Amino acid sequence: MTTEERLDHLERELIELRKCVRTQQLIIEDEKGQPRADLRTSEIGSSMDLFDEKGERRAWLHVAGGASWLSLSDATGKAHAWLMVDNDGPSVALHAKGHRRAWLNVQKDEPSLDLFDEYGQRRIMLAVSEECPTLALCNETGRPCAILDGDKDGPSLILVDEKDKTRAALAVMKDGPMLRLCDEQGTARAGLDAGEDGPKLRLFNENGKPIWQAP
Repeated sequence: MTTEERLDHLERELIELRKCVRTQQLIIEDEKGQPRADLRTSEIGSSMDLFDEKGERRAWLHVAGGASWLSLSDATGKAHAWLMVDNDGPSVALHAKGHRRAWLNVQKDEPSLDLFDEYGQRRIMLAVSEECPTLALCNETGRPCAILDGDKDGPSLILVDEKDKTRAALAVMKDGPMLRLCDEQGTARAGLDAGEDGPKLRLFNENGKPIWQAP
């Protein structure tokens, strides 16, 4: 390659350099030499970190495979918000004082929202499926104790004990509202119905078979 050809090649490279920079890592510093942004790529994916003036990482973006993540942090560098998107759908998680407090998720076109207490225990679940929406209230151990849903047959409220046994159920069916009270095995023992033919009070045996009705 002649000197003229080398100069011509160098001139073309300088022109391309004005358009873009090709590298595997790019670090941007402020006037004090403090890193403020770090963009890099490797065999495990591409990521970008953003730092504040004290050097704490405040934002992190990562892309790998079929998923991408965005994390936002406070002034101490502790992350409080995450956004993730994969092939099944997006999700958002919010944290406070080291515990997850809220999680919004859309998986396979079915959204759900979970709310957690100050100890990171799930206390409320809200979901919308193809069948019906569902709202569940949980006790201090995270077990559902009250479940409200509304399917094609009508709304219902179910109360559950600490052993996951149904103890009471209230529903509005096509023929009217009904109330069921259950024993420790989850078997209905008493029922109240208000159908088109009038109200009825029923008692059931330990197998759930009617043994008395009034009127």
